[in-house]
Amino acid sequence: MRVSELAIAIPVVDRDTSAVAAAQIIARDSRATIVVAGPDGQSLAAISAVDVLRALVPRYIMDDLSLAAVYDERGADEAWHDVPDRTIGDLLNDDESRILDILEVGPDDTLLSVAARMADTRAVIALVKGMPGDTVKFVTLPALLDAVIHVGLGKDSKASTP
Repeated sequence: MRVSELAIAIPVVDRDTSAVAAAQIIARDSRATIVVAGPDGQSLAAISAVDVLRALVPRYIMDDLSLAAVYDERGADEAWHDVPDRTIGDLLNDDESRILDILEVGPDDTLLSVAARMADTRAVIALVKGMPGDTVKFVTLPALLDAVIHVGLGKDSKASTP
């Protein structure tokens, strides 16, 4: 199997995208990461969904996690009104955020080659360079794992899930 068979277009955000908008994309598409493009439109990095979540939790709660336990349900719901107005650019500049490099692979690379490189670099997403058309395409770790299980290991990944 060639990686071009797994490549998909996924939403890409820029530095000015709000953390709330990024969270909406992550939630809608069940993504573990979000890809960030630079001013030139080229993919720069990926940010973990966990770091986007950290940007949404009020800072005073992150500074003292025990505070989260003292709120009743109504108070906890109201705490979300204190969500900071942060952008993806803020997360890129935050030393506490884990910025993920985006691995680059070719469309003719094999499943084994991409799996080995993603495992070696601990990449959760790979940009497929040289795909025909104008749309930027990526291979995600879940898609790669599904292909490894289904094609590489010869298992029916749909039937074996609990």
